[in-house]
Amino acid sequence: MNTVNMTLMSKGGPRKIWPDQYGYPPNVKDVDWGKSDGQLADSLSNKHGDTKRGQSTPNNLARKWFRDKCVKK
Repeated sequence: MNTVNMTLMSKGGPRKIWPDQYGYPPNVKDVDWGKSDGQLADSLSNKHGDTKRGQSTPNNLARKWFRDKCVKK
């Protein structure tokens, strides 16, 4: 009997998660990676006057973007 190895993959594939109201994402080389992803997202949100926090908010999407783009040490 043949066995098939299945790989779990996300159903949606790569997604665009940068929030539109923040303009274009920053250049990865220009980001201060000494800060946490939450601190980077909060400073960006505050700069744009966005005070909402929590799930499915632009701040959370930006935080995920910073987390995914973080330079691995």
